[in-house]
Amino acid sequence: MNKSFSIFDFLKGLAGRLKKEEYSFMVLMALAVGICTGLASVVFIKALSDLHGFLDAMAADRNMLYFILPAIGGLLVGPIIRFVAPEAKGHGVPNVIVAVSLERGKIRPMVAFAKTIASIMTIGTGGSCGREGPIVQIGSAIGSAISQMLSLNERRTVTLLASGAAAGISATFNAPIAGVIFSTEVIMKKAGLKEFGSIVVASVTSSVIAHSFLGDSPAFSLGTYSYDQMELPFYLVMGALSAFVALAFTKLLHRSENAFDKLKLDSIFKPALGGLLCGIFLYFAPGIYGSGFPAVSKALDGDFTLGVLVLLLVAKIAATSFTLGSGGSGGVFAPLLFMGAVFGAFFEKAAGTLFPNVVSSHGAYAVVGMAAVFAAAAKSPVTSIMLIFEMTRDYNIILPLMFATVVAMLVSDRMSRENIYTCKLAAMGIDLDELESKSILDTISVEDAMIPESHIVKIPAYMPIRDLESYFHMKEVKRCVVVDSAGRLFGVVNIKDLYRRPDLLDSGIVADICSRKLVKMRCDDSLEDAAMVFGSEPYHTVPVVDSFDSRKIMGLLRREDIISAYSNALKNKNVMERYLKSRKIQKATSAELLEIRIGSAYKCAGSPLSEIKLPDKCTVVTIFRNKEQIIPDGKTQVEIGDNLVILCSDADKVAKVLKEGG
Repeated sequence: MNKSFSIFDFLKGLAGRLKKEEYSFMVLMALAVGICTGLASVVFIKALSDLHGFLDAMAADRNMLYFILPAIGGLLVGPIIRFVAPEAKGHGVPNVIVAVSLERGKIRPMVAFAKTIASIMTIGTGGSCGREGPIVQIGSAIGSAISQMLSLNERRTVTLLASGAAAGISATFNAPIAGVIFSTEVIMKKAGLKEFGSIVVASVTSSVIAHSFLGDSPAFSLGTYSYDQMELPFYLVMGALSAFVALAFTKLLHRSENAFDKLKLDSIFKPALGGLLCGIFLYFAPGIYGSGFPAVSKALDGDFTLGVLVLLLVAKIAATSFTLGSGGSGGVFAPLLFMGAVFGAFFEKAAGTLFPNVVSSHGAYAVVGMAAVFAAAAKSPVTSIMLIFEMTRDYNIILPLMFATVVAMLVSDRMSRENIYTCKLAAMGIDLDELESKSILDTISVEDAMIPESHIVKIPAYMPIRDLESYFHMKEVKRCVVVDSAGRLFGVVNIKDLYRRPDLLDSGIVADICSRKLVKMRCDDSLEDAAMVFGSEPYHTVPVVDSFDSRKIMGLLRREDIISAYSNALKNKNVMERYLKSRKIQKATSAELLEIRIGSAYKCAGSPLSEIKLPDKCTVVTIFRNKEQIIPDGKTQVEIGDNLVILCSDADKVAKVLKEGG
C-alpha cells in the first residue's frame, strides 16, 4: 500500500471517474465551489468586522484616526499588489470578466489569497469601497483553481468560475437568486441549462453556509414600504437622474485610474496616496468609512438632512474613486448601493418638500435609488431588481422598483455603451462583444493566408499559346495569373484552357483563352468573406488585388490556404488571443507597441533572445514567422524574415540594439 496516498488523491481519482457523467460531475464541483466560497466569505466578513471593532476601540480622536487610517492601509496593500498579485488591484470584477473572455476562465490561485488580504487591509482601514467585488473575485479564483487542479476543459472552467462569482454575491448579501443572475448577466452574459444548474447549486450552498455563521439578516436593515400610484412619475424622474449619478462616478473612477497610472510614483506608494486623499473626505464625512452600510441604514430611515445627504454623496463618489483608482483593493457594488440610497433619500426629501401631498413613501425612494444607480452603472437591471427584492422581501415595492430601474438603465445606455466593469477594458481597446461575436475566420485577413505576389507564377497576356503548355510543365503548375503590359491583373489561365480552343494553338495568344471575368479579393478582406466566395462558386484560386480599380496584384488565395489558416488558428487560438490582448495594453500604458521586421542587415539574426540586450521594461510579445505566431522565451532564436512585436518605452533604442547588436 502506498503510504503517500492522501484524501486529495482519492478525490482526484473520484473526480476522474465522475467526469464522464457531465451533469452530476458539474453539480458536485459546483457544490465544492459553493462550500469553499461560503467559508471564505465568512472568514472575510468576520475579519473585516473584527478589524473595524479593534480600530474603533482604540480611537481616541476618531476623526483624526479616520484621516490617517486609509493611508496606512494603502501602505500595507502596495507591496501585495506589486509583488504578489497585481490582479488584486482595483475592484476585481473586470479581471474576472477578462478571465472569462480572454483567458479561458483561468485565474491564478494566488489571486484569492492576495485579494483577501489586500481587501481586508483596504476596507478595514477605512478605504471607501465594498466587500462584494473582492468576494466575487475570490469565489471566481476558487472555482477556477478547482477546475485547473482537475485539468478540466475551458467550458467547465468558465462554469465553475461563474459559480464562484455567484456564490460570492449570495454569501455577502444573503441573496442567492441575485447571485445567480449577476453571474449570468454580468460575468458570463449567457449560460445554458447545464451551466445555470451548476451556478444555482453553488449560490444556494454558499448562502446556506453564510446564513449558518452570520445569521439570516441582510447586509443592512430594510423594512417594508408602500407607495401611491400617483408617485410613479416621480420614480421615473428619479430613475432618469440616477443614471447621471452612476455616470459621474464611472467617469471619475476611470479618470482617477488613468491619473494614478500616469503618476510618476512607485506603484508601492500609490495606494497610500489614494488612501490619504480618501482620508480627507472621510474626515469631513465619517459615514463613508469602508462599505458605509451604517450610513445606508440611516439614509433609509430618513435620519439625514438634505445638506448631509449631498455631502455624503459627493464624498463617497470622490473617496471611492481615489481608493480604487490608486490601486486599493475593494469593490464598487457597495459604493453604488450607498450612492443610490443617499441620492434616493435626497430626492425623496426634496420632492416631499415641493409636493408634500403626493410624496409620502418614507424610505421607499432610497431603496429604489439603490437599484437604479447600480443598474445604470453595471448595466444589469435584472440583478438590481432581484437583489433589492430579495433583501426587502416586500412585493409592494416591486412596481416602482422595476419602473425606476429600467428607466435608469435606458438613460444610461443612451449616454454610454460601456458599464463600470468594462469601461477600462474599452479604453484599452478590448471590445468583449466584438470578440465574442467574431468567428475565427473573421479575425484572419486574406493577406495573412494568401500566396504573396513574389511567389506567384505570372505570364504576359501576349505570350503565344504554343509556348504555354511547355511553360506549365516547366513551372510544374496548373494555373497562372495573366498580366498586361503594365504588370496589372489581366486574367487567369489554367491547363484545361489550352484544349478548349485547338484552332488557336498555333496562332493565338494567352489573352485569347484566359478567363477575364474574375472574382477578386482585397488584402483586408477577411477569410470569412473569402470562404463565402469559394462556397458560392467552384473556384480553385482567387486573385488578390490592392484595389478593384487599380488591379495591382498582391497575391493569390487558394481553397487550401483558407483550410490551412483555419487549422492553424484553431491550434493557436490561445496564442492569437494573448497577442490581441497585448495589443490592447498599448492604449492603457505609456509603452509603445513596436513591430520590426528582421532583415539581413540586423546583427541580432541568429541569436537567441536571452543574448540580445534589450532595454529595461522591454518585452518581446510575439513573433510572426511565415504564417505562424510564436510566443517566445529566452531560448527562441531570432531569424531573418521574422516580424518581432515588442512592447517598449523607447522604440528608437530597441531598433538600434536589434540592428547593431548589444
